[in-house]
This record gives sequence, structure tokens and C-alpha cells, in this order.
Amino acid sequence: GIAIVKRISTRLRPATLDHLGLAEAVRWEAQAFKARTGVRCHVRANRQQTRLTGEQQTALFRIVQEALTNVLRHANASSVQVTIKEDEHGVDLRIKDNGRGIPAERAADPGAIGLLGM
Repeated sequence: GIAIVKRISTRLRPATLDHLGLAEAVRWEAQAFKARTGVRCHVRANRQQTRLTGEQQTALFRIVQEALTNVLRHANASSVQVTIKEDEHGVDLRIKDNGRGIPAERAADPGAIGLLGM
């Protein structure tokens, strides 16, 4: 039981965020995603160090995790591109895949919990 709780908590907020920052934590997640699924996942970031708070980094990391989960469940994609661009005005996080997309009515569905959570 303890090992399961440790594994879950590490996936929700990896120590990589604290030690190496958001970009490296997302790269780590992308590598783990590819190893689990076979879906190629490439990460681009214009900064290695961020000015974001720990809470902001955790939120963005969790959004990436949820987006990758959605790609696996729904997109039937073979490739994912994650881009993190930070400047003095803020952060732009984009997750793009080569999958089938989401119909507008599904995106607006209140039962689409993953999208709502992000």
C-alpha cells in the first residue's frame, strides 16, 4: 500500500519539478508516456528555469499529464508535441497531436471531465 501511495504522489508532483523545473519534469513525463504507450512525445521549451511558483508549475504539469491521458484514450495519435514558451507576459503551453481531434459537441459536453479539469 505504501509503495502505491508513493508512486501515485510522485506521478502527481514529481521531485523533478523542485530540482530541475517544469521543462525537465515535462520531458521526464513525455519519456515515461512514450515508454508506456509507444506514442512519440517531443517537448520544446524556451527556458530551462522558470519564474513560475511551485503551485503554477504543478498545475501546468498536471495539465500536461491530463492532456497526454486524453491523447491516449481518445485521439488515436502516434505523435505528440508539447511546447512551453515563457516570456515576461506569461506562459504559453501547447499540446498538439496528430490524432483525430475532438468534435465540438464532445468538447462542450459537461461530462468531459478531463477537459473541464484542465
